[in-house]
Amino acid sequence: MLSKIHSQIGFFFFFLLFLDLDLILGGQSRSRIDTLFHIPN
Repeated sequence: MLSKIHSQIGFFFFFLLFLDLDLILGGQSRSRIDTLFHIPN
């Protein structure tokens, strides 16, 4: 149970790190992320 929660938290932080890395790189793949997850601007 605890390991499952830890894996979800790890995935969440990995996703945030991925978004931060995308912003650091200039947001070139930002449009692809928007099309994948349908994030409004």
